[in-house]
Amino acid sequence: MAQEIIEVPITGKIISVNVEIGDEVKEGDTICLLESMKMENPILSPIEGKISQIGVSAEQEVKPGETIAIMTIQGTRWRSLDVVDLIPDRIKKLRKETTCFNGMLLKALHQSLRAN
Repeated sequence: MAQEIIEVPITGKIISVNVEIGDEVKEGDTICLLESMKMENPILSPIEGKISQIGVSAEQEVKPGETIAIMTIQGTRWRSLDVVDLIPDRIKKLRKETTCFNGMLLKALHQSLRAN
């Protein structure tokens, strides 16, 4: 089964953890409350799934990138991909350098696909 890792987005302190291991959550459900800069920020579930691990506890100081929870994705889910992730690096470079769309990108993409 696929997993989704929910990470701390900003430095702060966990006020409360609203789920337990084994809980089934829907997209948008509150996983925990994070206090940062005197504001309470709900950390929401990005997907529907089951909580398989919890990496934080109430009153814990946290930093960006730390794991809040790991979810097991229920069923088969396809995550959206950024189209840029599918384009070869040389095309990405051309895309950054090109300020207007004038066919150069398509030509380079066509050449890249033929080379592969």
